[in-house]
Amino acid sequence: MIKTVEENNGESEDGLTMDESNSIRLYSLEWQPREKSVFYILNKALRSENRQQLKPWFLFLRHILTVLAHLPSTVVTVYRGINMDLAAKYRTGTTIVWWGFSSCMKNINQLEKKLFLNKIGKRTLFVINCYSGKDIHRHSMYEGESEVLLPPACQFTVMNSVNKGKGLHVIELNEIQPSYDFFNAISSSATFSSVVPSCQTKFEAISTVSLCKKTLPAALPNPRLED
Repeated sequence: MIKTVEENNGESEDGLTMDESNSIRLYSLEWQPREKSVFYILNKALRSENRQQLKPWFLFLRHILTVLAHLPSTVVTVYRGINMDLAAKYRTGTTIVWWGFSSCMKNINQLEKKLFLNKIGKRTLFVINCYSGKDIHRHSMYEGESEVLLPPACQFTVMNSVNKGKGLHVIELNEIQPSYDFFNAISSSATFSSVVPSCQTKFEAISTVSLCKKTLPAALPNPRLED
């Protein structure tokens, strides 16, 4: 994997060093099988109820979040496709959190082209109005994509949910200020335990509207979206 990333070296852009740019490439590279990819394993750990699964990833997570902090945030509408019906879990007016990184596209046509959204069957198209997205297309293994990466723990209000027929639901999300600033907590912290408490720590009940402000919750309120 590292060799593949290094073979794609070019001119560094956006003020990043080549090593910093390559950390994004490493994250975005899809292995075969897909379940062995960095993004797949890392996001599975981020969404897990067992917070200790994040411990082996702490240094890489802190590094890539620090790198992403060097890129300007993008106020933009982006799109994310999931090949399943999630409408029941996204009711208009509710607040949800996506605990993993979320890869989105500025160009809606690329969702079908890259098979992120099927043309038939049950599927959900998210239309996301965001302000914290990072345009990583110059640092991705797939530079032809208009990819915007949302950081972990982004929080959204569900603005609208429409059944377009033939298995397609379109859900509009507006990004809002998160109750837990995971981005800054990780990138500025020296230790894993200072960000993610031990598994013996007791938590208050978590709802999709009211999130714990100081800790990662034991039960994640969002569906387990597949990257």
